[in-house]
Order: sequence, then C-alpha cells, then structure tokens
Amino acid sequence: MKIKFILFCSITLMILGTTQHLPAQEICSTCPGNEVSGIQSSAFGLSNIVGANYSFVAGRESVINQGSHHGNIIGSNSTIDGGFHSIVIGSSSSATNDCSFVFGPYSKASGYFSFALGAYVEARFRGSFIIGNSADTTRFINNIPNSLMIGFGSTLPTLFVEKAPFSLDHNRTGRIGIGNVTAPQAKLHIRADQYEDASILLEATGSNKRSSILMAGGQAVIGTVSQNHSLSFVTGTSNTRMFINAESGNIGVGNEEPVAKLQVKDGDIFIEDINRGIIMKSPDGRCWRGMMNNFGQLEFTEIPDCIISSTNAQTLQPGLGVTISPNPVSDRLEVECRLIGTEARLINLSGTEISSHPLQQGASFIPVHDLKPGMYLLNIVMKGKGVVETHKFVKQ
Repeated sequence: MKIKFILFCSITLMILGTTQHLPAQEICSTCPGNEVSGIQSSAFGLSNIVGANYSFVAGRESVINQGSHHGNIIGSNSTIDGGFHSIVIGSSSSATNDCSFVFGPYSKASGYFSFALGAYVEARFRGSFIIGNSADTTRFINNIPNSLMIGFGSTLPTLFVEKAPFSLDHNRTGRIGIGNVTAPQAKLHIRADQYEDASILLEATGSNKRSSILMAGGQAVIGTVSQNHSLSFVTGTSNTRMFINAESGNIGVGNEEPVAKLQVKDGDIFIEDINRGIIMKSPDGRCWRGMMNNFGQLEFTEIPDCIISSTNAQTLQPGLGVTISPNPVSDRLEVECRLIGTEARLINLSGTEISSHPLQQGASFIPVHDLKPGMYLLNIVMKGKGVVETHKFVKQ
C-alpha cells in the first residue's frame, strides 16, 4: 500500500507541477536524501537532484540539471540536461533538448521534439522518432531529422518513414523504406539483407479469393532499374514460365536463353482468331499479315502504311457482309456485298486460287461457266484485314 500511495502522489504532483503555477509550499514535497533547489520542484526516492524549476523526479540517483525547467523523470540513473518540457520514464536514460521524450531503459532523446521508445534506442536530431530495441548495448539510432525508424534486435531499421516534401498547403506525403532503407527511391522501397531475397508475398486465405497486384493511374510498368538484371516470371519456387533478357530484350517462353526476340520451348503458339495472324515486313518496307485458310495454307494480305491496330481486323460471320446466289450455279455467281474495299477470290478444293474479282457495294457477278463441275470456295478479302468470309458453292 505504501508503494502505491507514493506512486499515486508522484504522478499527481508531476501533473500539477507541469500544468499549474502555485506557491511552492502548496504543491512541493521532497523525501529525505534528495537535493532539490529548483522553484516549485519535487523529488521522491533516493539521491535524486533537481536543480531546475517546476520539475519532478521519482526514482533513484536521477538528475534534472539547472536550466532544464518543466522536466519530469520517473526512473533511476536518468538525466534531463539542457531541455525544457522534457520527460524521461525509464532507467539509465536521458533527454538533452527541448521537448524531448524518452520511454524505456538505456535510451536517449537529444533532438528538439524528438521521441525515443524502447531499450538502447536514440532519437538524435530534430523531430526524429525511434521505436524498438537494439541487439545489445550498441544503440539503435535515428539520426535523420523529421523521420520515423522502427526496428527490433538490430542497430538498423526494419521500417523507415521519411518527411513529406514541402508544399504550401501541406498535402504531400513521404516515402517508406523497408529493410535498412533511409533514403527511399520510391513510394515503397524494399531492400533485402545480404542473405535473403527481396520479395513480397500475397497470400489469399478465403475461399475463391485472389492474390492481386492492381495498378491504377498513369502508365503501368513492370521492370528492372538496370539493363544488367533480366526479368523472370516464375510459378512455384523455380519454374520459369517467361524470361526477358536484359541485354538483348529477347523473350523466352519456357526458355531462359532465348536466341530470338521470341522463343517458345515445349509448347505451341495458338492463334484462335481467324482474322489475326503473323505480321511480317517485306524487304521493300511493306507490311503483310499472314492468315490461315481452310486448307492449312497461309495467305498474306498487305497492311496499308504498316498501321497495325485493333481495327485492322474485323470479325465477321459468314453471311453478315456478303451473300451469294444461286447455289448450285451454272453460268455466273451473283455476289451481294455490303462491305467496302473487298475482293472475291475463287479457290478450288486443293487450295489453288483460280481467279480474283473486285467487289463493289451492291451486286457483282463472277463468271463460272468455264469451271469444271464440283465444289469451290469463294474467299471474301478486305484490304488490310485479310479473309473475312468464306463461302462454299457447287458448280453444275
């Protein structure tokens, strides 16, 4: 009970001593064995020294030096020296500047308006905050003004928050570093220690939930900051699905040593859209799109001015743009076309082109009287888009 009563009185006097200016005889008490010379100051415990005004100590062998007014210490062997309105709660700790605060043993706050919370930590400069503890008696120190460091069991920070850049309306925010990063180069800068990988793990635990990285606003970029570092896309722990060589820019799918701009190993390339294909440039500088016909043969059509976009190809189902009649036919085939810039290519079942005929909007006629009886194909080709429709007809 005696200890609880002394602690209650100590806290009450500390609060009163820092918030009110009453006559010394009304608020001040000093236990025997302490030295108090400051105005309206108090000391509880043993061998404490209070030379500052309006100050309070509870503990053993703690000191608030003259000039460090409005100081408060709860703890043993702690010091406030040279700072106004400072607080130390802990043993063997010190505050040495105005408005410096220490909470924990063997710690120090020496910057103006600095804050130290933990064991063997130090906030050294103006506005520096530090939270954690060191691995041993070597202090974990924040020596960067207006910043926060957090770390445990080390003299290096695990988390760092920098001061926000200056703005007139104070609406900017600072950057964050993880892993001994005290000058982050991005909004979030992660640096691994020497013996570990730099990695981020997203782990979804709910049913049908995803792990995602979403990008919004501006251009989205995934890459490396150096041309000396290649980029790999991996599943599992070591299965490289795609590899981009930093030096050459070659891409390997299932291959980590691509010798061409795109190299695929142990797999196929599947182009599902019949109106898409392979685009190549001829020696004269023209661009051509190669698309597969119904006989497994590539047909190339020119792409005007090499302008390749999502509008270069048009997906049409048979009959949407062109109709043919009669079928079967004996003399001439009537082609009713609702498309612009098209031609009809007459092909036999062996895949050989027999003739081609430009089409106009409306009705066009293709002579077929010279054809041998049998089945034929009529490919409708649009300039820059390739084959958009294929029709079968029978020559009687």
